[in-house]
Amino acid sequence: NHTFNSYSKNTGLTKYDKEKYQQALTANQKLVDAEKAKMHANAAIAAKDEFNKLSNTGNSDYLVNKQVEGIGVKYGRRFIAVPIHGIDNDLRGIQKIFNDGSKRFTTGAKIKGGFHLLGKINPDGAIHFAEGYSTAATAHQAINQATVVCFNAGNLSPVIAEFRKKYPDNKFVICADNDQFGEVNTGLVKATEAAAKHTCSIALPVFKDLSSKPTDFNDLQL
Repeated sequence: NHTFNSYSKNTGLTKYDKEKYQQALTANQKLVDAEKAKMHANAAIAAKDEFNKLSNTGNSDYLVNKQVEGIGVKYGRRFIAVPIHGIDNDLRGIQKIFNDGSKRFTTGAKIKGGFHLLGKINPDGAIHFAEGYSTAATAHQAINQATVVCFNAGNLSPVIAEFRKKYPDNKFVICADNDQFGEVNTGLVKATEAAAKHTCSIALPVFKDLSSKPTDFNDLQL
């Protein structure tokens, strides 16, 4: 007599083993998600405490060099603090931008889907999206319309997805970075992907002088 188990052709696992394995994976993922949520919550608490202690006024060599205003930011010693909010206006963390242009996020903060809004949203108006603070501030100062800091190219789509749910009828414009001097034009690639996915138009800076290797709308202003 022979006993046959229902082995998978690919793994050699029985159906029972596969179910137990999947249960273990699910349980492990729940632990990972719980730890991540705890990390994000602790980061938000730390960020709120620090942000509240910072000054509403101050000086920033970074803002002077970029020729933009500090909109909704706070000031620390040799840095500005850009708040990172979720779509429900919860403060998740801050991005510190130092005088030399270096940047640092709150450790453990949830960046995906997080943003900083410049200006107010008009129900019938366009909403603009940009990667960095200086690019968004440049666009906002030029057009005086709501502009959203997404912090990096990979975060354009997650942020725009949240806004599209809340503002389904507004026109969306991505003020894309033109990373034309890299092996991959990451700014344009990510902007194009987000535009196709969330029904947006794209504004791309075009430069007459390429000697300084410009990439974004702030470079165009300077």
